[in-house]
Amino acid sequence: MTLYNKDVYNRNMLNSIEKMKNMKVVKENYETLIQIGLPTFILNHEKKWIFFLQEGWDVETGWNYSSEMTEIQQIQLYRFIKANTIESCLSNEIELKYNLKNKQQIEIKVVKHHSNNISFDFFINQQQLSKKLGINRFDMAYSDFDLDVFEVDTTKFPNYDRKKINTNAVSGFLGISKPINQFGTDRIVLYRCHCGSDYCGVISFALHKEDNSIIWKDISYEDDTENNEEIIIKELRFDSKEYQLEFEQYLSKYCS
Repeated sequence: MTLYNKDVYNRNMLNSIEKMKNMKVVKENYETLIQIGLPTFILNHEKKWIFFLQEGWDVETGWNYSSEMTEIQQIQLYRFIKANTIESCLSNEIELKYNLKNKQQIEIKVVKHHSNNISFDFFINQQQLSKKLGINRFDMAYSDFDLDVFEVDTTKFPNYDRKKINTNAVSGFLGISKPINQFGTDRIVLYRCHCGSDYCGVISFALHKEDNSIIWKDISYEDDTENNEEIIIKELRFDSKEYQLEFEQYLSKYCS
């Protein structure tokens, strides 16, 4: 076999492996891709799927992602392609279209579930935020998280409304209302002491809105002194529509 033929053979082998990987991803995530908005006639056909990943449309039907999928669905498709490390010109197109290169993906996920008590955490690009910050989500110093859902003994605490706390917290994260911060600052508390007092020290950030972005700035330790620790994360930037949808889905599922 000549050197040229070996190169061609190797390229063909790599292409075959990539196609097999892509179709495996489709089979394993079929329902997710349907929910994102992709039609079955693309998902069920290897050549159509491979072509779609590069061109974003279907030759036979003329189905085009740009006109048939909502902005949120397009961003979800982009996140899916990136998360599964699929080679795709389409993902590059969507990235440029919605300026996603420097925007993080945010998810609110269950990290502990016992009976009617559900603990959550934020995941940024599929990485748990508390771990990214170098703290233990269930350390007593940081275990109070305003999105956690749990039942309260109403005989002992008749005026305690956990759903109201959850809802108010979401309102703060969306920038609709003033954050729940016992220091009176405009910083939003991410993690606080199990006792519920901010004066034990909290991890907090400043929320900013800019064009189509939601920005968390200066994520750091905060207490009632002026000697707060250095900033842990300078900035996290999110697509505003994707960000809002995540909180709306949380409210719909756990606070309705």
